[in-house]
Amino acid sequence: MKYPIKIQDVMKNDIIYKTLTSKKEFLKGNYCRFERKYYAEDYEDINSGAYFKKGKIVYVEYDGYYEKKGIIKCAEYSKLPLNY
Repeated sequence: MKYPIKIQDVMKNDIIYKTLTSKKEFLKGNYCRFERKYYAEDYEDINSGAYFKKGKIVYVEYDGYYEKKGIIKCAEYSKLPLNY
């Protein structure tokens, strides 16, 4: 299951998806100061990628790190409701 998260909260080299139904995977990279956006390279093809503005909602698979930090809340693992 995929969970919504802001791009700036995703750890570097973590797999992200653009939309909830997207199958294309991206690896989050560094912040590009020239473009003023976060860069994520395509998981299948390292020569292509996408830029994401700060605050853009992307989707990640469940990771205990994000739930421990309070960034996402998972109804399956927690009694609290989802943030989104």
